[in-house]
Amino acid sequence: PPLGKEDLPVIGPRLASHVAPVRRQAYESLRATGAEGVVHAREVAIGLVDQDPAVVLSSLQCAQHYPDKIQDGCGTVVKILDQRYVEAKDDRIAIACLEYLSSFGPKAAGAIPTLRRIAKDGQHTTRTVPMLRLVQSIGPESHPLVPDLTRLVTKPQVQGFVNGQAA
Repeated sequence: PPLGKEDLPVIGPRLASHVAPVRRQAYESLRATGAEGVVHAREVAIGLVDQDPAVVLSSLQCAQHYPDKIQDGCGTVVKILDQRYVEAKDDRIAIACLEYLSSFGPKAAGAIPTLRRIAKDGQHTTRTVPMLRLVQSIGPESHPLVPDLTRLVTKPQVQGFVNGQAA
């Protein structure tokens, strides 16, 4: 059944479970409550630093409903992205981090060194569009990234078009 505010007392205690699958399901349920889950913002902040990637992803998706309510959410997510998910093969968490940071606008300028690391190889990935959205939301402070982004969007891709011909 659809989850709502009335289910929050049941979901809340499960967010602190010692069993990873229970935590994952609790965060998924909390995410389904949308902005109503703000009452568990503290637990969502704890989930951001969980060791289970599925819990981190669900926490990020919850936090996107109320980004300003997560204590030091911007700084925490920049650290998470930089330390754990810039090099990760699974882009879902990196994309969720980039989307979350986009809601902070110029306050997310601390992510610029991390964005430079993401763009350094010059390869388009599923992270490219969310990264460009974040750069746009940061605004003029992101100008040091212009050379990296120019290389990123103009470099021929092995799996894309090379010299106007399909690869």
